[in-house]
Amino acid sequence: MKYYPNFEEKVRIVRQALGHPLTLSEKILYSHLFDWDAGERWNGATGDWQGCGSVVRPLHRLADYGDFRPDRVALQDATGQMALLQFMNAGKEKVCTPASVHCDHLICASDGADNDLFAAREANMEVYDFLSSASSRYGIDFWQPGAGIIHQIVLENYAFPGGMMVGTDSHTPNAGGLSMLAIGGWRRRCRRRADRHAVGTPDAKNHRGRAYRLSEWLGQSKGRDIEARRDAYRQRRHELDS
Repeated sequence: MKYYPNFEEKVRIVRQALGHPLTLSEKILYSHLFDWDAGERWNGATGDWQGCGSVVRPLHRLADYGDFRPDRVALQDATGQMALLQFMNAGKEKVCTPASVHCDHLICASDGADNDLFAAREANMEVYDFLSSASSRYGIDFWQPGAGIIHQIVLENYAFPGGMMVGTDSHTPNAGGLSMLAIGGWRRRCRRRADRHAVGTPDAKNHRGRAYRLSEWLGQSKGRDIEARRDAYRQRRHELDS
């Protein structure tokens, strides 16, 4: 995989530019900056990357946007329809980023697997036909109804350590089970330009390989006002989006 040979050197450049150690999330995010591929040049004489100084700039947590080049995109049959329609309007012949469509969200659990699958195919045949034909046309992997749940298929077939994935499903982070930075449920905050994705920078400072304390999830952590931080974040997002 072409991603790994350059990873260590990119991390070294980022660490030197920022002047502090990096969390795993920061290593993955900075190594997937969109401008790396546009600006990097390998100098065989010096054994170093050149032309990358302008690529690395600090991304302030919960405040800045960053343009990234993810390794994969995952779509499901509900919100994936909108993403594909937007991509079709871009006038591209093929997707630049490997992508997959998973038909699982429109299947309602009611009368057993066989009956539910039959009912879903009857009710959503037009949607499935569109997703199948669009996926075939633009080079996207298509997982038909009954093939499995998106977050488990993604984990077993597409996730890899150190990679980056964005998806229209809130369970996309399940790929993190293999140390992949997977961001899901960003359909309103992702803008797709070929293979460029702009997303808000997450709060990565707690991702140092330790578990969250239960009190932090309950909003009772020592020395922190979780609600105040959440309100400040929402206000900042509103200012950036307006």
